[in-house]
Amino acid sequence: KNGSDACLSSHIVPDSAALFMFNTACGDTLLSEAVLGTFAVEGIYPNPTSGVVHIGLFVPTTYGNDSYIEVYNELGEKLQQQPIAFASGVSGIQQTDIDLSGNRGAGIRYLRIVTPNGIITKSVLFLPELLER
Repeated sequence: KNGSDACLSSHIVPDSAALFMFNTACGDTLLSEAVLGTFAVEGIYPNPTSGVVHIGLFVPTTYGNDSYIEVYNELGEKLQQQPIAFASGVSGIQQTDIDLSGNRGAGIRYLRIVTPNGIITKSVLFLPELLER
């Protein structure tokens, strides 16, 4: 501890098996970087959506543009796929977008982020009628 006010504030990250406490002001690393060493989803918005979904990702320093997003409907049908590409050397929190407006019918869309180290699945509610408003 160095006693500074900034160093005394911490981010608590609950997990099903443990409670992680990181203090980024004091040089602690992000949980996704410390534990995963790979992609971590930091946020998805808007949800519900009628089109473009913004996905905040933690991108590791070793990323080699070797991941992609798959979109599935609630029946398990693959609707689309797109690579996740960033400029060389980019890491940390980054954003990628995927446009769902070409999908037909309202419902849940499962976004599968496929990486060499595993798969992260998140869901969004697709409501194309929001486009008509």
